[in-house]
Amino acid sequence: EIERRVEMRMTRQRILEHADPLMMWAIVDEAALRRPFGTTADRIEQLRRLVDADERENVTVQVMPFSKGLHAGMACGFVILTYAEDPAIVYIETGASGNALYLDRAEDLDRHSLRFQHLQATAMGREESVKFLSDLIKELK
Repeated sequence: EIERRVEMRMTRQRILEHADPLMMWAIVDEAALRRPFGTTADRIEQLRRLVDADERENVTVQVMPFSKGLHAGMACGFVILTYAEDPAIVYIETGASGNALYLDRAEDLDRHSLRFQHLQATAMGREESVKFLSDLIKELK
């Protein structure tokens, strides 16, 4: 099961490298970046991947620093999937047995879009976020 999920995530990441790649905007809480896991080398590799991803035209990475305190993303993480021809969907991973919620009502999309706008405005800017990630890599070395 773990191998299947890792392969699925790796496949999703390759989608960002196509000739006509998807657009991705990620806002990552500082707590997730500082939480210990695996080896130090594993952590450095993951942080480098975020820095490298942000160098792509189609990817934006922002960091939500501890200094901002409570924020609009603390209730739960979510993904807004928008499509050229299909309606947008809000995806929320529940963590329970790989289950997820898919919300497509207009009010759900509006509410989560507003939350995302608040997160974008509250998080570090793009350049500041890359500097933060690079500094965190240096701390780990």
